[in-house]
Amino acid sequence: TPAPEPPRQTEDVLFLRTDDPGYAAARQVYNAGILLRPNVIASCATETGVQKALERARTENWPVAVKSGGHSFEGFSLNDDGLLVNLAPMHDLLLDPKSGLLTAGPGCRLREVNQYLLPKGRFLPSGSCATVGLAGLTLGGGYGMFARKWGLTCDHLRSFRMIDGTGTTHDSAEDPELLW
Repeated sequence: TPAPEPPRQTEDVLFLRTDDPGYAAARQVYNAGILLRPNVIASCATETGVQKALERARTENWPVAVKSGGHSFEGFSLNDDGLLVNLAPMHDLLLDPKSGLLTAGPGCRLREVNQYLLPKGRFLPSGSCATVGLAGLTLGGGYGMFARKWGLTCDHLRSFRMIDGTGTTHDSAEDPELLW
């Protein structure tokens, strides 16, 4: 039998198949009872990587799931026989010292956000699970211990960029209605 083909990688995305090293770690989710197995995991480092992953899913006619942290109890961040867009490599954090605004990648986990903000005397009202991904947390509202006093995580969202299922980029700076 021929040797397995190595993972396909560009600087924007790494495509992992089920037999590739790193597949199991990239597939892991919070709820170990979820046994769904995508054909390919696209670990995306950039927006362009996400677009390339979606193009491959369209070409292969695969269903797509998106994972920022993998915390979904229901397993929505995985699928069977499709493509998983893993946003974990997109985890940059930058706090503007003048405005106090945090710019964060969708793959940031709450633990990373807190480790970055708390020493700077800042915090983001959010949930309490350290492994939840920021994108999923914000999309789900972001309920947590500080919600009564400071609101939900989504209440503090000021802008975002997103890529829809067709690979088109949308920016709330250009279309503020996206925030509603």
